[in-house]
Amino acid sequence: MTTISLTRTLTASAILISAALLPVHATAGDALSADLGKYPGSTLAAPTGHVSVKFHQNKLSVAYDLEKTTPSSSGGVHIHTGSTCSDAEKVGGHYWSPDLGEDTWKKATWNSDKQGKATGELTIQTGYDYAQNLSHALVIHDSEGRRIACGLLGVAPNSGY
Repeated sequence: MTTISLTRTLTASAILISAALLPVHATAGDALSADLGKYPGSTLAAPTGHVSVKFHQNKLSVAYDLEKTTPSSSGGVHIHTGSTCSDAEKVGGHYWSPDLGEDTWKKATWNSDKQGKATGELTIQTGYDYAQNLSHALVIHDSEGRRIACGLLGVAPNSGY
């Protein structure tokens, strides 16, 4: 009887662990989001704010709401290959599929007003879906391309997960 109970417990545990490791699939409109903090090791002024990413068929809609950027400036907003914002060497480069040809993140930019606030939305195709972007680093670059802020993409509040 102990053997049967142990076998059932181990089987149930294996099923629960397997279910937890299944890929996350999202429906159109589901979102990831990141709250921004200072880029690791950077001594530059970092903007604060929030970025959300929604998925529609094969495109991403990236909405940003940044404060404390350089007034009347612009810079990049990109998802990177890494899944950390604590080690600059592990943040990696832009996360896009080489099957698309050119790096599609090169044209993804934010623009700030006279008060240093940047709010906007852009649409981009990267070749990667919701599950493939989950837990990746989202990086804000300044007008010179320097990395100044970072946040990890997590399940957005009210996205159904």
